[in-house]
Amino acid sequence: MSSINGTNIERMRVNGNEIALAKINGNVVFQKNKLLKTFFGDSKQNTTTGKNLLPFPYSANEKTQNGINFKANNDGSITINGTSTDNAYFALLGYGDISGQVKIEGNYISGGSEDIIINVNYFDGKYHTLATNKGGSTKIDKSVYEKGYIEIYIPQNKNFNNYIIKPILSYEIVNYWEPYTGGKPSPNPDYPQKISSINGVNLKISNGSKELKIPINLQGNILAKVGDYADELQIYSNGDVNIVKKIYKRILNGNEYWISNDNWNEDYPTHFHPFYHLPNYLTGQANVIVDKYRVFTNFESHRAEEVCTIETVGAMYLFVAKERLSTYNLTGFKQYLSENNVTVYYPLTNSTTTKVDNIKEELNSFGDYSNIEIETTYE
Repeated sequence: MSSINGTNIERMRVNGNEIALAKINGNVVFQKNKLLKTFFGDSKQNTTTGKNLLPFPYSANEKTQNGINFKANNDGSITINGTSTDNAYFALLGYGDISGQVKIEGNYISGGSEDIIINVNYFDGKYHTLATNKGGSTKIDKSVYEKGYIEIYIPQNKNFNNYIIKPILSYEIVNYWEPYTGGKPSPNPDYPQKISSINGVNLKISNGSKELKIPINLQGNILAKVGDYADELQIYSNGDVNIVKKIYKRILNGNEYWISNDNWNEDYPTHFHPFYHLPNYLTGQANVIVDKYRVFTNFESHRAEEVCTIETVGAMYLFVAKERLSTYNLTGFKQYLSENNVTVYYPLTNSTTTKVDNIKEELNSFGDYSNIEIETTYE
């Protein structure tokens, strides 16, 4: 503890810089409006290429054999539990076309990938093992294996505790696993991908030996990021916590002012595609995140797909397949959107700053110095 003119001073270290906090008679006198730290928002969305051709559900959703329980999950992965008293098998696909590349991905249990084997089999009155995969990629010839099926094989005396494996069948060589999305890139209307952003923040103050977690009241706000633009969480030396909102989350439900031109239907006979001007959109940008539609900036090259295209002025064109609409006009489109809401995140022209919390007492938690960090949760 040091002092200036008889006043005790505690030091708070922020990113290596010391901020002086005067302490008089046990009451902290903070420097006025000194920005200590800015944290930035984040957004996550899983996207897929549609390469996985193994559909869910498999021939059986769940099966127990010789001490091993196989459970098929909704994303196409499989959870394995138990100890194998003898060889155990789980069929992934019944008879049919299984041409392509077969791959299994996962953190193999102790002993290596030999502990889990994918067999590609063929039945013509007798069973034949045509290819065995131990973690690599096995090529299958469609002309030979049209009546084949794929199975997971577990040898005897192997132990599993909520072990997850991720098989994938693809026409292309694949180096990573992705969930099954009907052979289509996702997000798409049949396989939407949720957008997740920060919705909870704990401020962590520590001095190396002690740590205090302070929940920040975001007052229902999320901290999002789109492209190079992100919301900001600002911590000030007087204990104020502000949010600078640069990203807007909008749920489209058909009540927006959509504009359509009937002449467009002649050029795009399979899709309806009205447009909507996103309010307060950051002009010159073409960055958005959409939960049900892939986003492109090239209007013409994706005219036959269910996608979202964005112009730099914030005109959002939504291409919806004709068969999804009760009537092939704006009324039918709005009805569809009211039943199938679409969530959009985009950057704002005019940001807003709001005070969301004050943590004055907790901020000066420890003597000597304090480090400021955050931990986050996602919605």
